[in-house]
Amino acid sequence: MESILELLSLSKHYSTHRAVDDVAISVRKAEFFSLVGPSGCGKTTTLRLIAGFEQPTSGEVVLDGQPMAGLAPHQRNVSMVFQNYALFPHLTVEENVAFGLERRPNMPKQQIRQEVGEALALVQLSGKESRFPNQLSGGERQRVALARSLVLRPKVLLLDEPLSALDAKLRKEMRHELKKLQRNVGIAFLFITHDQEEALSLSDRVGVMNKGKLEQIGTPKELYRQPKSRFVAEFLGEVNWLNGACVRPEAVCVSRGLSDPAARATAHSTIGIVESVTFLGSFVRLEAKLPDGSYCVAELSQQDCDFAAGETVNFWWQAADEFRLSGNA
Repeated sequence: MESILELLSLSKHYSTHRAVDDVAISVRKAEFFSLVGPSGCGKTTTLRLIAGFEQPTSGEVVLDGQPMAGLAPHQRNVSMVFQNYALFPHLTVEENVAFGLERRPNMPKQQIRQEVGEALALVQLSGKESRFPNQLSGGERQRVALARSLVLRPKVLLLDEPLSALDAKLRKEMRHELKKLQRNVGIAFLFITHDQEEALSLSDRVGVMNKGKLEQIGTPKELYRQPKSRFVAEFLGEVNWLNGACVRPEAVCVSRGLSDPAARATAHSTIGIVESVTFLGSFVRLEAKLPDGSYCVAELSQQDCDFAAGETVNFWWQAADEFRLSGNA
């Protein structure tokens, strides 16, 4: 698929600190692409380089085939949704969304009003045009910020952790709304988050950053099941390191012996002493200490978990459920 945004060996250095270090990314048209990584890994700096708020030390940002070097933020056909939404508190919802359009020369007021109405309908805020930001819920304020960006019809929408200010329940609800919105508008979203679950559930592809560098790009399934480095494996979820291989907790089975036919058929097993059994709603997390002093974690359904702390149990898994790192460990 044709690319809409390309980062070509992009770097940003502050004295001796390399905030972004030789990053190369190609975002496709109508793709939901996420950048994930811990705080300070360079993902927000990358977003600011694309938007034009920062200038690269080296490398290039190319939007729809056009180099962005020397262009100010307002000259780039991208729009950005900030972490705190950056809404004007003294302006109504309608005025906030219209703000960017009103600064375009010779744009008729009737056209502005029509396009603002269409943007608010898109984010399901019709009828709330006259409200002020302090009269809205967190989810509604986030939708206003999205409408204000989308009304400008950018080629790429940049989102800097836009769900981080929401509570856990609303955050999950907004994930679904955000993905549905992206499909409806049909433009590329470049989404920044430190939340692995968020990135995996929303994205067509994900790039994992660490210390300014891009560690790996792939589909959520590829990154979760075939990580190239220990950092990627551990950042995207819990990992058991068993017999030199990586195994996700949900792939580990637990029994008091090898009575299960599937357990008898596999050579991939070990024993451990249960240290904790924690109820987590949809599953139970069992953690046990292995003979070498390391730990193994299993995620079990409630009906499969009748184990108690202090018990010696058998852990086993299928070869197809383990992976070995192909990159640096």
